[in-house]
Amino acid sequence: MIEDYYTETVKIITVTEPGDHSTSARTESCSTATAAVNPVSGRDYFAQGQNFPHADYKLFTAATITESNQVTWDSKRFDVVFVKDTLNKGHHNLAYLKRVIK
Repeated sequence: MIEDYYTETVKIITVTEPGDHSTSARTESCSTATAAVNPVSGRDYFAQGQNFPHADYKLFTAATITESNQVTWDSKRFDVVFVKDTLNKGHHNLAYLKRVIK
């Protein structure tokens, strides 16, 4: 099974920004998921006739993930720049990650 290759633990972070004119602070919630994480190769940048956004890593997971999430892995934070739900089944998600540098 593909899940046998999910040997890394990542945190999928959902960021909630306060509304306009709100006095509340930005909040974050996270969930832990298992995944496979691999560096992006040069051929990943151009696939299926379209350019993909710059990314540093590919993440494969069965967890729910969207472009509005962030991910922490190996003490680093990443923006999710693209997600593909392979076969539209919700259990073979491919996410491209770009490192957040502050």
